[in-house]
Amino acid sequence: MNQKAAALFNIDQKEAAVKLLVQAIDAQPDDLDNYLQLGTYLTELKDFEQAEELLQKACHRFPNNGDLNYDLGIVYYEAEHFELALQQFTQLIKTQPKSENFLMLARIYFKQQNYPKAAAFALTAHEKAPDTAAPSILLGDSLLSMGQLQSAKDFYLQAHKVDPDNLDALFGAGMVTFILDKDDRLLLQVKTKNAAYYDKQQQRLSEIEKFLRTK
Repeated sequence: MNQKAAALFNIDQKEAAVKLLVQAIDAQPDDLDNYLQLGTYLTELKDFEQAEELLQKACHRFPNNGDLNYDLGIVYYEAEHFELALQQFTQLIKTQPKSENFLMLARIYFKQQNYPKAAAFALTAHEKAPDTAAPSILLGDSLLSMGQLQSAKDFYLQAHKVDPDNLDALFGAGMVTFILDKDDRLLLQVKTKNAAYYDKQQQRLSEIEKFLRTK
């Protein structure tokens, strides 16, 4: 990683960080890390067109590089080009069947409201990395969206066990517990830990309750 660019980006001198990395790539076009770092920054800045152009250029210079292909898929996902993202990660799992690649497929299908496929890929991601919280949370979200509340709660609790500080996991478990049993103790734990997060999630709880009533 280019530490000087990272320092500039972290103190909100983002344009200077981007310029520095462009200069570094021009000076050392065979340094892969500069492409990855610049692609990440452009994506965070929502300059998706430039990020895509950069990463495609890098993919030609470094063929079949998993990190570059992953980051390019992230650009498509963040830009909401879900079909392109789907193609990217579908190809990637053929050569790199890692948890994070299956998780991205699950996220894409979830965004497309294809919850059964989202659950299937999230389950694979969970099986490949059972000690990480993100696959279990997405699996919980997918099952909840299909009305499978108890199963959703089980996966939220698994995620909470793996990462006790993860508010998404605790809120998910608390939300389902409240809907099923009118027991708000887990939700109150979330409120105690982070009141701002809790307030922000109240709209989600209302929407889920309304959704489940319609089902």
